[in-house]
Amino acid sequence: TAIAAMRQFNIEAKHLERELGRINALAANFAVEASDIGVAIRRAGGAFKAAGGNLMQLEALFTSVRATTRETAETIATGFRTIFARLQRPKTIDFFRELNIELTDGRGNFIGAFEAVKRLSRGLEEAGIKAGSLKFASVVEQLGGIRQVSRVIPLLQQFAKAERARQVALAGGASLDADVAKAQQTLAQSFARTTENFRALIREISQ
Repeated sequence: TAIAAMRQFNIEAKHLERELGRINALAANFAVEASDIGVAIRRAGGAFKAAGGNLMQLEALFTSVRATTRETAETIATGFRTIFARLQRPKTIDFFRELNIELTDGRGNFIGAFEAVKRLSRGLEEAGIKAGSLKFASVVEQLGGIRQVSRVIPLLQQFAKAERARQVALAGGASLDADVAKAQQTLAQSFARTTENFRALIREISQ
């Protein structure tokens, strides 16, 4: 996971602890395991980076889908590769432009995967396009095809959870240090209790 993160997102070794701390924070606050996030980075990191996203954004989107669907990390990551590749297609961009959802900036460049999901989530909600409708089915078809429906729906409908996850990750860069401190404190308390119990035992034997 560390190697994949460093190579795919150009993370320097000195920042690795911060990134692992963010993964640790997500695993502690959401129904997602750190190993699952590692799978997402290894399998979908390249596609997400190519779509203009960063590591923390990928972790946040993956966390929202994994915590919602409980599908395997491999399945979600594979679906993400398809979805983020399709998001950048001119055909897809034109399709959503007709729905008044703009996925390019003023220069005609793609706005990035995370921002695109944000605009799609907000735009579809404002347009009243919901899961179960024919229009939503065409949206799913554009983004991932029928096979990815179970990933596209939570990706679009659970963006608020993804944003919460992003904020947790942003604040969780030092979570490893915090957890180590807690572990050391707990260990020290255990030593103290063991020492006291041993002294009590010696006193009892002496008596």
